[in-house]
Amino acid sequence: MPAGINRTRRDVKILGINTGYYREGSGPTVLLLHGGAPGACSDVNWGVTFNALSGMGYDVIAYDQPGFGHSDAPTDHSIEFRYRHAVAFIEALQLQDVILVGNSIGGLLATMMRIREASLPFTIAAIVSVAPYPHFPLSPEGEAAINALRGRFSSLEPTLESVEKVSRNTFYSADKLTPDLVALRHGMIAGKNWDPIAARREAGNVIGDDIANVMIPGPTLIIWGMNDRSIPVQVGYEAIRRFANAEFVFMPDCGHWPQTEQAELFTEHLGSFLKNLSGRTKAAA
Repeated sequence: MPAGINRTRRDVKILGINTGYYREGSGPTVLLLHGGAPGACSDVNWGVTFNALSGMGYDVIAYDQPGFGHSDAPTDHSIEFRYRHAVAFIEALQLQDVILVGNSIGGLLATMMRIREASLPFTIAAIVSVAPYPHFPLSPEGEAAINALRGRFSSLEPTLESVEKVSRNTFYSADKLTPDLVALRHGMIAGKNWDPIAARREAGNVIGDDIANVMIPGPTLIIWGMNDRSIPVQVGYEAIRRFANAEFVFMPDCGHWPQTEQAELFTEHLGSFLKNLSGRTKAAA
């Protein structure tokens, strides 16, 4: 099957930005939040997961953040703006009791929504975070890994060869990185999405004081690749004491995108968590 989400794309105007998204299925709503790396978007990050969940009895939605994928670029490239855009997207689609599934920066956005849930026009049933960008101070090792990641991204060029080189660091096993996926990611970096990459680098990943070091409540599943070169597994170990009600899964032979590199195992853990979540909800009712 070709890389990406092989469904009809929809568009909606959010905060003045034409925003691309996919939606399919019925049942509890699962919103997929992609990461912040160059080329990240719904198609690149969530192709396998979207297709799997839509056949498991869920209303699955995946959208492209401003300046990523098929969405237009904003004038504000900060994390806070991407947060406001995510909230406005959920509100525009009139979603309630949402399950948030986020990878990397997408995991951080989910964390921010959980912390600020009391002020939001919707509730959050649960969070699934895949190697989430931390909302707490990094250890020296974690800081060094993030700086190395920024260095790799700063040398990125909009060529197929350069994108493949960066993607090989995203994955642990080179044989899991298909030419289709590299080509898809390259297509999401070149063209209109190239300038926003530099703008996001300049803006940085600055979060509010209300986010830093907060203990995260609510049912949560955290999945981390043991061989993550982007946000190392040591950050995952540190995250254990930052979540009050979380299950942690650490996957061997896996990099920063477990949902792609270990797709079958990832889907198994995700499906089990969501099924158990549904069972707890029915029992409480």
